[in-house]
Amino acid sequence: LSASQVMPWRNISRQQAELACVRAGKRLPSAEEWYQAGLGTPDSVVSPECNVKDPGASGPRLTGESVDCISPQGVHDMVGNVWEWVQETVEAGTYNGVALPEEGYITSIDGMGMPVATTLDGGSDSFFGDYFWLDDTGTRGIIRGGYWNSGTDAGAYAVNITVAPSFVGQAVGFRCVKDISR
Repeated sequence: LSASQVMPWRNISRQQAELACVRAGKRLPSAEEWYQAGLGTPDSVVSPECNVKDPGASGPRLTGESVDCISPQGVHDMVGNVWEWVQETVEAGTYNGVALPEEGYITSIDGMGMPVATTLDGGSDSFFGDYFWLDDTGTRGIIRGGYWNSGTDAGAYAVNITVAPSFVGQAVGFRCVKDISR
């Protein structure tokens, strides 16, 4: 879990985020792990609690500040606040050997929470109007969830694949996960 009531670590590339996680004895989540942890987080269409469109916001809130922005798994801030890196990359619009759909509102996903169908005709109620961004050239990193100014495009289904893994931005952060010994 992240430390509560601190500013999310931002302006960090995926490689830097991976290193920070390793130094903490953890790792970046996979896209599927991130999706599973975020499922059920109140979406911006249903609840304004997640930091996705505060007219006065010029940046993220402290972690855990949005007390109603919690997934059923007990994970805070999976929607909004800052985009979050996951460990995989996309090569020329292909993820795990499957061509991704065109950019648009998500209408269908696979079992790992990755979009398999989109439309430009407005969002699907089943996916709360969450959006899928794609640059299908070169190597791209995957960021999920949306950020403080994403509006209704943000959510547990929102996926952005438009930046290289070396990208650093004020709206992009990360979280680490740890494998549980059994």
